[in-house]
Amino acid sequence: MKKLKAIFRQVVVVLLFVLMLTAMDWSNAACGSQPQRGAGSQGPFELDIYTMSLGSFTYIMGIAIAEIANDTHPWIRAVAVESPDGQANEMMMYDADDYKRRHTMYYATGNTAYRGILNFEGRQHTRSKIVFSYSMLLNGITSVDSRFRRWEDLEGRSIGVRVGSSSHTPYIQALLDGRRVNATLERLDFQAAIEGTLSGSLAGWQSVYNAVSPDLREWRGNPATTEFLSRAREVYFIDMPLEVERAMRAVPGGDFEDFFSVAVQVPARAVDPRQTEPWVGTVQVLQFMADQDFPEDVVGEILQLVVDNRQRLLDFHPQAAFISPQTMALYSFPPEFHPGAVRFFSGIGIRPTYLGDLVEQLNRSSR
Repeated sequence: MKKLKAIFRQVVVVLLFVLMLTAMDWSNAACGSQPQRGAGSQGPFELDIYTMSLGSFTYIMGIAIAEIANDTHPWIRAVAVESPDGQANEMMMYDADDYKRRHTMYYATGNTAYRGILNFEGRQHTRSKIVFSYSMLLNGITSVDSRFRRWEDLEGRSIGVRVGSSSHTPYIQALLDGRRVNATLERLDFQAAIEGTLSGSLAGWQSVYNAVSPDLREWRGNPATTEFLSRAREVYFIDMPLEVERAMRAVPGGDFEDFFSVAVQVPARAVDPRQTEPWVGTVQVLQFMADQDFPEDVVGEILQLVVDNRQRLLDFHPQAAFISPQTMALYSFPPEFHPGAVRFFSGIGIRPTYLGDLVEQLNRSSR
């Protein structure tokens, strides 16, 4: 009887040991099935990417980044969200709860929120930080009428400027004011501005081109600009006067101190074969931004995704040729880079560069 009890106890011990090992295996398997995260956080990171309107380059890049993350990343799950314009993104971030701010990367028009202008008047919002830049915009006034070659020629005329919170519209207004030119700015969408310029009811329109080379010397227009150029027999580019821009920047504390548009000379034929002379336009970079509380490890993962998948981004849009680690670190207005972006760029030996300094350097080298 004693022997039977001893055997029974041994069997029980063995069974308990086997059950314990089985439980450990199940536990490890369950842990291994969960997405692995950095910085000790748990579970998948749900990312919203606020872009601009459907069909814009910003929207296409948002779709591209979301698709690449969902296809290749172990724990970032992203969705691109269409919004009316960049200022709407900033307003949504201003009014968002803490969770939304920590889970959203968004395209911003520039420094509207930072400087408290337009809808932000009287309530500055400085939490926004740059994640990375992904393209560069050149703005200028384009005409089909040979009578309009200088700002003074616009006296008493109407110009089509972009609807919404175009960052260059106040710049154009300031140039007109600085030159004492009595011209009217008509807020129109691209198609209406094109038709008005081609018909002669407008003296010109605020055309937009996207840079595709980091030396600022090669430009590719957006679809609206390309359509305009293809339908116009003659095209004239009106200079942005450099002395007016410099005078505005020289006013301490003025609205245009550290303004995020900088002047650059566009070489002949860089925009269109009919552009036979150099002309001066204003440039800014497009960037995605995030709240200062957006997780640093997620910023680093997003930047690594973009760097590693540059070729795949080209499958979405040819203007992605502009994207490189160097151009991603460009900036053109006061808000600083997100701490996660600073850490990423430092790790690959790149220091963020102010666009104005780069433009001055390139202009000096071309003289």
